[in-house]
Amino acid sequence: MSFRRSGKEAHGESARWQAWKNAHAALLQAAGLPLSVLRNRKDWDYLLRYGYHCEGAYPNIDFNLDDMTDAQRDAFRELLEKTLTDEEKKRGSAGWHHVHPPT
Repeated sequence: MSFRRSGKEAHGESARWQAWKNAHAALLQAAGLPLSVLRNRKDWDYLLRYGYHCEGAYPNIDFNLDDMTDAQRDAFRELLEKTLTDEEKKRGSAGWHHVHPPT
């Protein structure tokens, strides 16, 4: 039994991720997000979950949501409001709480 991902599946994931980035390119750029957090879906999910991104292993933080300007935070808020599901918003994450602090 093989546990390798098929090339077709990996290609499909890559294509879906690229399409998502293309669809939201203006907000991604306005939010000032570096390429390291947009390389693949796993890097993006890590940023949303923890509020920072590590290049390599922790503590090599290369991007932190707390370093965003007000304009970048506004663009990031709009991006998350458009792209997260209601369940993801309800469940919360460091990324969501960064722009919508819990009350």
